[in-house]
Amino acid sequence: MRPLLIPSLACLARLSGRFCCLLALLIGMSTATTQAGDFDQRFTLNHAAYGFEMGLGQTVDIPACSNCPPPRTSHRFFSLVTSYERNLTGLTAEQSPWRGALFWRIEGGVAVITDDPGANENQHLVNFSPLMVQYRLFAPERNWNPKFLGGIGLALTNWRDFGGQPLNSEHQFLIHLGAGIEFSGAEGSYSIDYRLLHVSNGGSGDPNIGINAHSVTFTIPF
Repeated sequence: MRPLLIPSLACLARLSGRFCCLLALLIGMSTATTQAGDFDQRFTLNHAAYGFEMGLGQTVDIPACSNCPPPRTSHRFFSLVTSYERNLTGLTAEQSPWRGALFWRIEGGVAVITDDPGANENQHLVNFSPLMVQYRLFAPERNWNPKFLGGIGLALTNWRDFGGQPLNSEHQFLIHLGAGIEFSGAEGSYSIDYRLLHVSNGGSGDPNIGINAHSVTFTIPF
């Protein structure tokens, strides 16, 4: 698989500026198309929505890896993700604090390590995760609501272990666990999310050097 054409951190900085412009445009589109009423409609059965996410993350040594070569350093990365969601249940548990709805989620995107200028190639991870669910709480009297996410997916990546050892192959499995808060109002909606990402071969090969990472993303629904 050909690496992403991001030759340097300077180039990434230029791209980041373009992404910021794109983000501003998307916020404007969200303001025009995602009104408070649309947020309520999202909790109806079979309602579908799309989203765009920009995020920053860092790999982290949890749990500590006993078979990884030292030094086990962490890396920062920049991510872009698009998503599709469909409401599976409609509004449920209406008389409880867990009032909300369960959504099926598909997402795809890319994450690029930004702080390893000594690498011989651009370190990227291409994500496709079709088996994800997200539970959104809904309280009409609030303009913010929590949400919780989990699921699995697939990746094509040339990311390396923190000590420089490559993963077993470019084909890896992903596990996603996360939570966030979605804000809604007359001008639109957006959310800030945290995710713990696990990348490994799932025991299908040897060695199984897993990589874990934290990420924080800014999400705009459509």
